Amino acid sequence: MIAMFLVWPLVSAVEGPGGIGHGQDKDLADAGEQATQSSRSGRTRWAASLAAGAVLIQDGGRRLGLIGAGEALIGLVIVGFALQRLLPSGSLRLARGLPSAIGARGLLAGAFFGAQAFVPLMLVDQRGLGLTLAGLSLTTSSLGWFLGSWWQGRPDLTIHRDRLIIVGALCAFIGLVLMTLTVTLPAPAIIAGLAWAIGGFGMGITIPAVNVWVLGMSSGEEQGANSAALQLGDGAGVLTCTALAGVIYGIGTAPVGQQQVTFLCIFVTMTAVGIVAIVAASRLSVVAPSVTQVSATERVGDA
Repeated sequence: MIAMFLVWPLVSAVEGPGGIGHGQDKDLADAGEQATQSSRSGRTRWAASLAAGAVLIQDGGRRLGLIGAGEALIGLVIVGFALQRLLPSGSLRLARGLPSAIGARGLLAGAFFGAQAFVPLMLVDQRGLGLTLAGLSLTTSSLGWFLGSWWQGRPDLTIHRDRLIIVGALCAFIGLVLMTLTVTLPAPAIIAGLAWAIGGFGMGITIPAVNVWVLGMSSGEEQGANSAALQLGDGAGVLTCTALAGVIYGIGTAPVGQQQVTFLCIFVTMTAVGIVAIVAASRLSVVAPSVTQVSATERVGDA
């Protein structure tokens, strides 16, 4: 039910503005209204399917063993079919342009938060850290996120948005790789904090950069629908990857303190998702809609 309440407003926004011109006759107006109602009804059904699939993924992620994996797989298939109907055409196959922007952000958010859900547990289990010290890794990611967001918004930067999105995705990927190495190498635990600070820095660059890029590529009447599609893609990516990580952890049978292989599988999987996100980020339009001149004065001037 919670998933439904979260998904429904976004689906309504993705539908976009309706309506027809004042000069059309009544019959055409009625036909247009019927088509709109039919479209909304179809989207409502797919939204319900998306919510049901989300519930299956979440429930499968918290169960142990193959039963949970099977349940999560069924939910994943349902979510995939629903997203194919709800997101802009080509989003799931990472078509060049707007669909790749939506896919890149959803995949990167999924990889980052899917891994982050198990970072403190890994540090406690593998490095013997206390809960407070293990939780500090999340603080470093927040600081990195802040710095990345600040840096990408500086008015003196002249890097095109599409290039900036790739830079952010690469930084997040480097953070994932370093976190994976902390599972296997006898490096100091502080490396985990550094890794997640770099990952957070990349996320801080990518998330707002994709927002601005998408708005720059959208007409005025499309901006609301495309922004909602971004949020929907983010939610689906985070939900799917976090549940996938939970399934991997549930399948693992090693006792506490000996779960190195389990954590390695989780972080390797999320790193692989990060690679796909980089590929998607490289498939944005060649001509960027704007450079990172995002000061308030320039935005007013452009308007």
